[in-house]
Amino acid sequence: NYAEAHVTQGIISLLQGNFKRGWLAYEWRRQCSEFSISEYQEPVWDGSSLEGRTILVHHEQGLGDMIQFVRYATIFARQGARVIVKAQKSLVKLLEPFQDIDTLVTDDSELPEFDVHVPMLSIPGKLQTTFDNIPTDIPYLQADESLVDQWRERLLPYDGFKVGIVWQGSPCFETDPQRSIPVEYFFRLAGIPGVRLFSLQKGYGAEQLESRPDNIHVVDFGEDLDGAAGPFMDTAAILRNLDLLISSDTSVPHLAGALGVRSWVALSLCPDWRWFLDREDSPWYPTMRLFRQERLGEWDNVFDRIATDLAAEVGADPPPPTVIQSLETDRQG
Repeated sequence: NYAEAHVTQGIISLLQGNFKRGWLAYEWRRQCSEFSISEYQEPVWDGSSLEGRTILVHHEQGLGDMIQFVRYATIFARQGARVIVKAQKSLVKLLEPFQDIDTLVTDDSELPEFDVHVPMLSIPGKLQTTFDNIPTDIPYLQADESLVDQWRERLLPYDGFKVGIVWQGSPCFETDPQRSIPVEYFFRLAGIPGVRLFSLQKGYGAEQLESRPDNIHVVDFGEDLDGAAGPFMDTAAILRNLDLLISSDTSVPHLAGALGVRSWVALSLCPDWRWFLDREDSPWYPTMRLFRQERLGEWDNVFDRIATDLAAEVGADPPPPTVIQSLETDRQG
């Protein structure tokens, strides 16, 4: 009855690609205080037919989780269900155009009537998701086309191969120090001839750009990014106008994947379970490529490979190897 141990076992099993064992054990999270999961008087969906029934799908963890798993609303709609989705406020404008969501609500909304409910991360297990049947009908999210046009005009003066970069996730996340990356690692990419970098970093971590050397050029949109348009709206439109996103493990690569935008994601040696182990692709996002650490905490080799492959992408010579690690050693000395 040690719920935390079962959850850990589930996470390890999912990381290893053992879905059957992983989904089952991961359900124990509902008995762990660290997971905030809403409860309702109506029954939890048991995986049975939803024909003619109304299901409430409710968020439970991060923004990236919601973006990744909202794709299952399409499966429910195809089964004949009326789908209510309770999402974080910051995702409402992004999710409003999703045609398979009948009603979109937030935590402070009055809920319409429903027959059954399900926490977002319980859905893959209920549907017996495996590598063979992960829903990959991409894109399943859409950018606002008027914003896409506006940002296309705004980006016209910038030539070259356009690469968006994101380096910092939420500092509230327990393992954020492992997944977030100092922005100086990305500076090496700015030296590749023909490459133009655009910062899509919003909020915490954006201040790291202020200390960049004068010869490092990164286009920073500042407060214009997701300001008047709302959270993620400008980001989605900009992504549609870029050639590539290079990012740490944050919500932005999930957005890029859901939009069908090419993305390269730099991962810790021991990443979140959804990225599995060893593989360079993501079965969740066909347009995504993964670059993994070879030793925990060391990003040098990761960015050596990213820089080499990015240089090949634009037909340039690869820049010299990363020296960030030695610089850190000098600082400590």
